[in-house]
Amino acid sequence: MALRKCSECGNQVSTTAAACPKCGARIDVALATKKGSAKRGRVWLVIIVALGGYILLPAIFRAFSVSPPSAPVNSTAPVSAVSTSPANSMAAAKG
Repeated sequence: MALRKCSECGNQVSTTAAACPKCGARIDVALATKKGSAKRGRVWLVIIVALGGYILLPAIFRAFSVSPPSAPVNSTAPVSAVSTSPANSMAAAKG
């Protein structure tokens, strides 16, 4: 049972009451229920937007991130057979 203020006297009144027990002013139950459901709707909206951001933002950042190019791997030639200096390659060609 939730409480709200009476619009006439400011007394705390149950949301299920039809009238204020202090001053007798009629309480609009539909208005109290509508305000509560609008608040719940906003809470759900915030939760959905937060979860969407938690899921989508990392995917967006991964899509636009630039990773350094990796060197191609030659798995057919042994490392000792690969020569980088011109002197070694001429000596290997002569034989």
